[in-house]
Amino acid sequence: MRASALISAQFHLLRVFMPGARFSSLSLRPPLAAVALLLAAMLIATQVAWGRDGYLAAGALLALGLCWGSVIDIDRMMLPDAITLGLAGVGLAVSLAGGSHAFVSSAIGCAVGLLVSLGLAEGYRRLRGRDGLGGGDIKLLAAAGAWLGWEGLPAAVLIATSAAIVFILGGAALRRRRPDAAGQIAFGPFIAVGIWVVWLGGASVLGVLAFR
Repeated sequence: MRASALISAQFHLLRVFMPGARFSSLSLRPPLAAVALLLAAMLIATQVAWGRDGYLAAGALLALGLCWGSVIDIDRMMLPDAITLGLAGVGLAVSLAGGSHAFVSSAIGCAVGLLVSLGLAEGYRRLRGRDGLGGGDIKLLAAAGAWLGWEGLPAAVLIATSAAIVFILGGAALRRRRPDAAGQIAFGPFIAVGIWVVWLGGASVLGVLAFR
């Protein structure tokens, strides 16, 4: 079965099994929607340039979901279930096109992404007395595992956390202030960066990071 057919079927299943999902939460003001679409187009262009046009339809969906969700997260500090759970479902569906091994890796990655992030969130809550990872971040990490498999998930998390640390320290340096330990940032965009870099680079990225 072609990946495009699997994706179409998956969206139909999402409508059936997620009837309560707030698809209205996906709305963006026109300027922000334009930014999200421009970013998605740029990511798709990098995919074509990198030579992964064989997965163009899947990559386009991933790019659009990541960019749209990131802009929503920056604007509202939340990630809609329609994006996070939708990406997880589509990632699992796309993996079916790669055979049983790819699907098993995707399913394990999705489960590991969910369970590990839940554990980290609970540990941070007990240690600091406040939330560190939001529910949307946890579901997006599960989606990361679905798209990248369990092998690619650690690299995506490493890239995401490294990018977030650089952003926080860089912002503090520009303001000439110490980083605010109690401050909040939208972590979704950094997760999105990690997902896309590993999705695009594949084995070469894992090799550079010594995950393979």
